Amino acid sequence: MSIRTRLLLILLGLSVVSAGVVLGSYLATEAENQALRSGEAESYQLLRQVDQVDAAYSDEEVSLRNFLMSGDEPLRTAYILARDLGERATTGLSATARRRPDLAPTINQLLAAGHAWQTTWADRTLQEFEDPNSTFDLVSNEWTQRGSQLLSAVRATLRQLRPLVGAPGPDLQASISQLATVRRAAVLFGLLLVLLTAAFANALLVRWVSRPLGRLVGVARRVESGEDVTFGPEGRRDEIGELGSALERMHGRLIDQQRVASAEADEARVQNRMTEVATYVEDDRRVSEAILQAFREIAEPREGVVHLSNSSSDRAIPEASFGEAAAEPLTLHALSGCPGVRRANVYLTSDLTDALSVRCPAYRADAGTLACVPLVALGNLVGAVHLHWPQANALEPRLVDVLERISERTALSIANRRLVRALEGMATTDARTGLANMRAVDRAIEKELEGLEDDGQASVLMLDLDHFKRLNDRHGHPAGDEALRVFAEILRSCVRQEDLAGRYGGEEFVVILPGLDVEAATEIAERIRRRTESTSLVLGPGVNDRMTVSIGVASAPVNGRSRTELLRASDAALYQAKEAGRNRVVVVGSAEFGTASTQERRAGQGQEELAS
Repeated sequence: MSIRTRLLLILLGLSVVSAGVVLGSYLATEAENQALRSGEAESYQLLRQVDQVDAAYSDEEVSLRNFLMSGDEPLRTAYILARDLGERATTGLSATARRRPDLAPTINQLLAAGHAWQTTWADRTLQEFEDPNSTFDLVSNEWTQRGSQLLSAVRATLRQLRPLVGAPGPDLQASISQLATVRRAAVLFGLLLVLLTAAFANALLVRWVSRPLGRLVGVARRVESGEDVTFGPEGRRDEIGELGSALERMHGRLIDQQRVASAEADEARVQNRMTEVATYVEDDRRVSEAILQAFREIAEPREGVVHLSNSSSDRAIPEASFGEAAAEPLTLHALSGCPGVRRANVYLTSDLTDALSVRCPAYRADAGTLACVPLVALGNLVGAVHLHWPQANALEPRLVDVLERISERTALSIANRRLVRALEGMATTDARTGLANMRAVDRAIEKELEGLEDDGQASVLMLDLDHFKRLNDRHGHPAGDEALRVFAEILRSCVRQEDLAGRYGGEEFVVILPGLDVEAATEIAERIRRRTESTSLVLGPGVNDRMTVSIGVASAPVNGRSRTELLRASDAALYQAKEAGRNRVVVVGSAEFGTASTQERRAGQGQEELAS
């Protein structure tokens, strides 16, 4: 049974009891009216009318005086109601005066006295009070006494009228007294029944509504404090039972939401840690290991591998992996066939055994779940991450967005770092030859000399292409550019990996040879000279030419411990090689090095060029 039905039953019981009380009062009133319709009823009715008129005028006086003193609007309303009641009572007396000629003079006198009090004092008083422009003194002694005199005349007439009306006979009084007793008994009995019914209804409400709701409130408070409880109540099929079931379902959903929120908080912490690694770590391998670790903490795959692209070698290199994932290099063409790379966002294959599932050519798997996570940033393919689970439908759909956010940040970090390195390379690289520029050479020499130990050594080669201006004049500037490019390739092929070759301006070059003494440096210089001499310049169809180079060799700390000293010495040796006939290697301090005056002159010119 629903609570609504139970409440309707309670209201029905209260209605029955109230109807019984009303019926008893009605029967008593009808009996009284029947008694009043007897022969002596008229005098009783006249006395009641006289009492009503007396009470009405008394209420008018009290309400009006209180209203004049306080100005409260409810008192004004009470005065108007009392006046209406008095008018109805005096109207009844007027009808009686027409039936009773013996009472007519006194009744007419009463009506005249009441009319005089009403019109000449009460109504005027109210009118003057409500008029904002009135200067009439309503509380003066004269005006107050005038009202009291008029009302006293009304009451004196009422006192004259009462003996003329007469009193009802003893039988009528006894009947009226009995009916009053019956009415009071009926009212008291009805009130008793109402109270008993209300108490019974309250007990039912406590049992059916209040107590179960109190239990639900207690359970809710326990849930609020963190306890794991159930709402119940089991077995109830009314609204409270439905409320308990709804609260239980809501509690379950809240627990699920808390679980999801906790998981999302953990995922956010992993993302923040991964972002820090991608931001501050400059090693691509370390970043690749970090992103795999982040994915393992979030999605718990069984296997995974990270491939990063290397455009110069047309390869995607496996920088990090775990499990049994195949960590083999891929061609960029093979990696571009990955569905995640082709879509530029995460592609999830939930069941690889499905005949209609999309297979990834970059990661071979026959069963389970495969997630292809591309690393794309700034419009370029940075790489891709492949995650594999042995079971189907292993990855929650909501985690796809998490993987994508982490991959986007990681790819952007790697791309930014590569872009910075490229920009740095452009800032330190000669655009025409691809070698280091003057700024990079100066920094490299200073760095090498700063780290040079007491027993350490390093050498510098200063190189200058012979008759380069003549080559430009004979074949044009494109031929000169080609000669510079070819000579740069000769330098790369002759120096070691740790050496640095750079263009120092025009047709002048510098080679830094860390750890080599002057003899080893001279061997490398001679190798460069011979290879340059034997290289043929192809300047066009049927157009060939040759070039030679002059080289000066200096070594630290023998020829100086600063960049300026070392470059000045090597440049002086280079100048001596040119004066000696070009296409040769000259070492500072050798017998054929030249006179001191020539050295100083060339060193001064080299210093001016360096300063410019």
